[in-house]
Amino acid sequence: MLALTLIWAFFFWRLLTPNAADQLQLRQGDLTEQFLAMRQRAYAQIAGGRYPVYEPCLYSGYPVQADPQTQLTYPPQLGMFALGRALGWPTYPLGALEWEILAHAWWAAAGMYALLRTLNLRRRASLFGAIVFGFGGFMTGYVLLQIALQFTAAWAPWMLWALLRLARSPRLAPGSVALAAGAAAMSFLGGNAQLFLYAAYISIFAFVVWSRAAGLSWRGLVLRGGVTGLASLGLIAPSLIPAALFAASSTRAAVSYNFLSGGFPLNDIVSLVLPKVTAVWWPLHVGALALVAVATALRWRWRDARLCILIAAGALLLSFGDHAIGFEMAYLTVPATDSFGNKSATRL
Repeated sequence: MLALTLIWAFFFWRLLTPNAADQLQLRQGDLTEQFLAMRQRAYAQIAGGRYPVYEPCLYSGYPVQADPQTQLTYPPQLGMFALGRALGWPTYPLGALEWEILAHAWWAAAGMYALLRTLNLRRRASLFGAIVFGFGGFMTGYVLLQIALQFTAAWAPWMLWALLRLARSPRLAPGSVALAAGAAAMSFLGGNAQLFLYAAYISIFAFVVWSRAAGLSWRGLVLRGGVTGLASLGLIAPSLIPAALFAASSTRAAVSYNFLSGGFPLNDIVSLVLPKVTAVWWPLHVGALALVAVATALRWRWRDARLCILIAAGALLLSFGDHAIGFEMAYLTVPATDSFGNKSATRL
């Protein structure tokens, strides 16, 4: 974990350095014009002693708390608001938002390390996997500016880690259920329902495989999964219900297949190894060394790697959208895919 923290600090050193000549800021755009602006409006209401359910200064009135991307029920953001009010911030600063982003980048890598160690990988192998996930093209590219994607994705490995512990537990332990439900709730409250949908499907699939491998009966599997699912719903209900009503009233309540099926062109496959060849962003990039590691796993540890390989292959196929057959099959068979679509989510 110390090595991972040092790598994180080195990767983001130009955001962390106190030397003004070396400092950089994240690119302005949606980060500042949407997420920072929304935080500043919400913080102004909280500083005035009101919870920002409604924002009168946007669009002649806006149900701001119902919009998942405002993240107003996300505990870390509420903690930052409380810190700002205690310190007397006049407004929510860009620097605080950047620290949120940096913290979630570290949290994502730490979660992958914890997951891989729980899967019985050695420390160095787990560190390598954490670096590939935490500092690959997806987590350090576009999502740093679209923080709802980043916050949701940062909790995905923790959700898998908690479900793996639950699957291997000799009994239905309340602590294991609480960890799994809490991680799922935090991922949802991170603000991107589309990405959470994909992460949840991966988690359910992995939980079934892990539970059966641990010798759990189908009855026990359904019981543990059902209790965890109900606990997760209970935690997110105050946000899920207004978000569902908000989505039903939006212009995306009824959209066409053509709108939903956008994906990467097939030639983006080269960005797995070579970034910036076919596009400005390279969310598929993992690097040549990671692919060598995958090939080694397939050669020597196929039985241990097959679950991860199957998930990765399915996600890659989905990411091409209507350029391949994967998304069309999911659109016709997988619940809610026809509501959220493919844009940006399957890069996870």
